[in-house]
Amino acid sequence: MCFSATASFIAGVSLLVLGVATVKKAKRKAEIPFAMIPLLFGVQQIIEGMLWLSFRFDALLLNVIMTYVFTLFSHVLWPICVPFSIGLMETVAWRKKVISAFQITGIAVGLYHLYVIVKFPVTSEVIVILQQDNFSICLPTHRLYNLSFATDWNVS
Repeated sequence: MCFSATASFIAGVSLLVLGVATVKKAKRKAEIPFAMIPLLFGVQQIIEGMLWLSFRFDALLLNVIMTYVFTLFSHVLWPICVPFSIGLMETVAWRKKVISAFQITGIAVGLYHLYVIVKFPVTSEVIVILQQDNFSICLPTHRLYNLSFATDWNVS
């Protein structure tokens, strides 16, 4: 995660431009999903920039929407998309079989996170991780992490 809305927007636009160039350079259709990774990450960074703005302007609805969209990208899309984009490019049979294990794992992780996102509330907040004199570093965090690694859930 970036440290500000400005950093997120700069990273997002840069990645979008890089992503378009990468997709144009793809030689085979099977390379396009992998080539789209910078493009999708650029979209994720712009979403994060919007999340930062939601804190700055106390925009609760924008915060909730961007928190869920960002969390869907980071916890559902990436675990599923990356192994499949790599698997599409692979041409050696035994390596495709190995990659299929990662694809199955990615689907399981992505679906588990989707369940957690739907079943439990996901929130975001800015936390100060370093503060000295007039200097502080703040990062937005998502409460999904606390839920997905908790061991004492009271699920009925």
